[in-house]
Amino acid sequence: LTAAYATRLWLLAFRGRGAELPDHGKQPLAMTSVLWILAVPTIAFGLTVGAIGDWFDGHALTPSLTTAVLSTGVGLVGGLVTYGAWRHTTALAARTPIGAVAAHPDAEPA
Repeated sequence: LTAAYATRLWLLAFRGRGAELPDHGKQPLAMTSVLWILAVPTIAFGLTVGAIGDWFDGHALTPSLTTAVLSTGVGLVGGLVTYGAWRHTTALAARTPIGAVAAHPDAEPA
């Protein structure tokens, strides 16, 4: 999930079209609430980092080759799925609307 968010952020920042609006003031409540919903559990789990190992088998959660390969693979899959979805929606948005062709058949596409 984090890889998907990071990939989307990178694509929007460096590959997308910027919103050229002069005022980027206060964000809508829907966006702010989602960020808080994601931030609260992150902070809570971050504060319990030492106790989480005791929940499973009493040993510390140390990284190994298996967990490193699995987490890297899952991150890459999330990034690739997000990139594929971004390419698909970008291609759909670039198509000429049918109404524009029907209303002005002789006009050049934008």
